[in-house]
This record gives sequence, structure tokens and C-alpha cells, in this order.
Amino acid sequence: MNPTLIGALFVLAAAFLILTGARLLGAHRTMRGLGWLLSGAVAVGVGLWLRAVPIVLVGFGLIGWGLWLRRPRAAPDASAGFDQARAKAAALLEVDASASPAAIKSAFRRQAAAAHPDAGGTASRMQALIEARDLLLRR
Repeated sequence: MNPTLIGALFVLAAAFLILTGARLLGAHRTMRGLGWLLSGAVAVGVGLWLRAVPIVLVGFGLIGWGLWLRRPRAAPDASAGFDQARAKAAALLEVDASASPAAIKSAFRRQAAAAHPDAGGTASRMQALIEARDLLLRR
């Protein structure tokens, strides 16, 4: 087989990986990196060593970036923040965090009577009480 034809096929394969293979095959950064590496291999095969070095470096960089972004990550612990919010809400209403819905509603009414803006309280305090009640009743 003619070496020029082989080089042309490598260039076409590299162009495919760089331009379209990324979307067709999924991991686009990794596939583009493979295309750049293939382009560097063609440049080396043709004898363009100085031009091949940056091309190969870009290829390895894209592959590394793609693998770094696809690494498994630990899920954040959301339950700890929720438990803290429930404890704050319970302290604001002066009830236990595991209080019954009836006890939560009763404590809210008692606190709201004093915190209501018409009774001399503030709107922000009343809003905090409403949010605390809703959080504790949500379960």
C-alpha cells in the first residue's frame, strides 16, 4: 500500500476523531485527544518532529482533562445540613426536633402570638417562625 495513502487515511481518521467522533462516541475530550495524538503520529511519520511535539502535547492534555472530569466523585452529605436546620427550627419554636405535628402547631401559635407585627413583633421574626414550622412539619 502506498505510504501517502496510509498517511491520508491517518489524517482522515484524526479529523474524524477531532471533529465528529467526539459527539458520536461520548467522551468528547478524550476522543479529541486521541485525534490530536493521531495527528502527531502522522506528523512524526512524515518527518515533522518539531511540529509533532505540540500536537502530541495537546492530545495528552485533552485526554488527561477528559479523564479528570470523568473521575468518580464522592456525593456530599446532605443529611447533616438538613439535621442542623431541623435542630435550629426546633430551638426557635422551643420544641423537640421529634415533636408531634400537634405540638409543633401549638408551639407555633404560642410564638406567633408574640412575634406577629400587629402584636409588636417584627416581620422577620414571624417569617423565621413560619419557615421553622414548615420545615418541622415537612418530615
